[in-house]
Amino acid sequence: MLKDIYNRTPDDQSYNSNKLEVSDPIESLTGKIRMLLYTKPGEVLGEPTMGIDLERLLFEYGLNNGELNGKILYQISEFIPESGVYNITVNVNFVPGSVRDAAFIDIYIDGTRALGIFAK
Repeated sequence: MLKDIYNRTPDDQSYNSNKLEVSDPIESLTGKIRMLLYTKPGEVLGEPTMGIDLERLLFEYGLNNGELNGKILYQISEFIPESGVYNITVNVNFVPGSVRDAAFIDIYIDGTRALGIFAK
């Protein structure tokens, strides 16, 4: 059975302080997706293009939801081999902010919302 390190943080509403590892394939997949979203390109030794750096991307002028959607799907397909087993879709919606824009990102795995992120 597949086991991965449990990587939810205490600010996550589904955080469980008693867990150290996960064996659920969807939980494992969403953990890897979260890592891709917040990893800066060049941070992973030997993989200079791995990572999206979501916070930096939100500062880019002219980035639209289709471009961000495409970047996320590309990273998932490129760096998470088991993602090909699932139907993964991404829905990005930008909302204007007072200092900078924010984004609601919903990631669906086989039609079920598996991950929701509010990035600002």
